[in-house]
Amino acid sequence: MTSTSGTLLSIALRVGLVLTLGGVVGLLFGHPLAGLLLGSLGMLAWQLRQQLRLYAWLRDSRSLHPPVSVGLWGDIFNAIYRMQVRQRRRGQRLAAILQAGRQTINATPDGAVILQLNGEIRWWNARARDLLGLRWPQDEGQRIDNLVRHPAFVSFLDREARLVSAGAEASSVTVPSPLDDSIMLEIRIIPYGDGQGLLLARDISRIHRLELVRRDFVANVSHELRTPLTVIRGMAESLH
Repeated sequence: MTSTSGTLLSIALRVGLVLTLGGVVGLLFGHPLAGLLLGSLGMLAWQLRQQLRLYAWLRDSRSLHPPVSVGLWGDIFNAIYRMQVRQRRRGQRLAAILQAGRQTINATPDGAVILQLNGEIRWWNARARDLLGLRWPQDEGQRIDNLVRHPAFVSFLDREARLVSAGAEASSVTVPSPLDDSIMLEIRIIPYGDGQGLLLARDISRIHRLELVRRDFVANVSHELRTPLTVIRGMAESLH
């Protein structure tokens, strides 16, 4: 309140000084009203010039430092300058946080893709490029099911989008990579941010091959044991 009163007093003193000077000059020439009018026009012209300087500064935005002025306009320029400094610092902090987050995601062994709930691709890391074949910038804004067309994945994406919207726990699906059928991917989608999902693709080819080997081994052992067991059972029945 004190600062506002001081500003208003300063403005009143400046207006009074300009009008007094205009009146004195007009009185010297025998036209005091004309002097007051010229003083008022001079003040109006100065105000208009400050407005134009403010407009040019905000429009160009190439220079962070404000125009030099005095009085109320000087306070306005400096206040806007301080706001710009705070906003730029805040933007730099947010950009640093975002960059750190992306670097963290890039460092993970899994492919990561940020999706809208309708399946549109917003961003992906380098591993997702290698596993899913995503290309920058052609694939930004594309629907993920236009690029990964395996029927199991398309069905999973439609179901999972509804589950993510409802806040349900994420499940997963195993499908081959669109780049190489020998690469098996475990894909899951988890809620991310506001109205988005984070698709995580993990290469489980080795685990998948080991599972196939285990199944083949169990099947072979079962087959090999079935014949002698059948013979033994037949002999046992004949003994009775």
